[in-house]
Amino acid sequence: AGCNSRARASRAACMGALPAARGGVCLSIVSYERAEWIRALLTNALALAEPSTRIGLHLNARSPFAASELASFEAAGGGGRVTLSPVRVTVERSRGSILYAHLLNFRQLEVCSGHCPCSWC
Repeated sequence: AGCNSRARASRAACMGALPAARGGVCLSIVSYERAEWIRALLTNALALAEPSTRIGLHLNARSPFAASELASFEAAGGGGRVTLSPVRVTVERSRGSILYAHLLNFRQLEVCSGHCPCSWC
């Protein structure tokens, strides 16, 4: 009962902090593409998503980006809808790094919003 009641209390606190009663949608994107492809992906995702949707973006450590490109990714979200994971790991299949990159994204979404912005918390 302890674990379930803590989970319900945590979820209730999170849901109360969100603008929509049903919670928000969080997307996690792990990418290694060129900057123009990432900007296009973000633009499309944000255009199709609800205004409350938040996107966490992880960029592969092996992908070089200029500071202006990194700023353009977050700027694509307008009102803080896109956040970059400050920790960039080398993402390779069969190493667990893809899962780790997604977890880093959700951690960053939580840090940036001050609470869990996703409907599953």
